[in-house]
Formats: sequence, C-alpha cells, structure tokens
Amino acid sequence: MQQKEKNMEIKIEETGQAPVYCKYPGQCLPQPAYIELDLREEPELSAGYNPEIGNGIPVYVWEGRAIRWPIDPHTSRESIESLSKNEDFQQAIMEIIDGIDVEGNVRYIEDILTELDVINVYEAVDYVNDAAVSLTKLEELGFEVLEEIEPDGEYIMVGDLPAALESRLKELLDVTLNR
Repeated sequence: MQQKEKNMEIKIEETGQAPVYCKYPGQCLPQPAYIELDLREEPELSAGYNPEIGNGIPVYVWEGRAIRWPIDPHTSRESIESLSKNEDFQQAIMEIIDGIDVEGNVRYIEDILTELDVINVYEAVDYVNDAAVSLTKLEELGFEVLEEIEPDGEYIMVGDLPAALESRLKELLDVTLNR
C-alpha cells in the first residue's frame, strides 16, 4: 500500500463558508455538489458543484477516471476541510488509490460524507423579499438598512445584498408611483 507523508488536502475552488453552494437565477434548487477523487494523473481530491444545469458530468467522470460522491450543497467549508484530518476518510481514499476494496471503500466514504455539517444559506434576494422591507423603511434608512438586516450568524448570505435592496426599492417605487 502507498504510504503518504501527509494526508491529502481537498482543493476547494470557491470562497466563503458555503463553497459548494451555487443556485443559478431562475432555478429552484442549488446545483448538485460533490467531493471528487480525480485518478487521471496524480490523485487529487476536490470539492465543488456541477456548473451545468441538469445532469451533465465531465467525460472523465463518466469513464470512471474520477469518482464523485454527492454532498449537500449547504455543506460548510469547515466540514469539507475537516476531511483532510479524518483518518477513516483518508485511509479509505488511499485504499481506493491503491486498488484495495474499491467498491467497499466507495460505499464507506458515502457513509462518512452523510455526516458532514451543513450551514443555512440565504439568498440575498430572498432575504430582502422575506424581510418585508417597506418603502418607508428604505426611505428612512437608505442603505443603512444593510446593517439592520445582515445575517445574525445562524446562517450566511449569498448573493449581492445591495443589488437585491436596490431591486426591491425600484419595485416598491414602481408600485407606489403607479397607484
């Protein structure tokens, strides 16, 4: 069996506390997220989301040159990064790379990934609309309202809050002016 001096790190392309969360405009659900073991050249672990709407996957995954395990799109960065220190996960990855009980280790990793912590994610547009921010409130506070409705730590905000507020303000102005 291959011996590594250190555990395999998981490459995460996106920033933020919910790095595998992506919901495209007009879509009801976020994109599918995954942990991937790329076996094409030097084995590499990564976390990401499917950039294609629908069920498209890269050819190299389809051909079995990489293994993808689905994870919840709301999985926290901290939880993904913790896999680099999870001895059971790392052992199973190394055994897959070495060709030892691949099917059993793939299933074992599936079980490990169901235990990852998730974080509540709120889209900025939904947050502004759900906050029922009135035109009067926006007029009184201007964009100081940003501080008032910032998330309180129980969830994170994704998207452009100022743009969402501006859009909501225009919507409210249109309704008021067209009365």
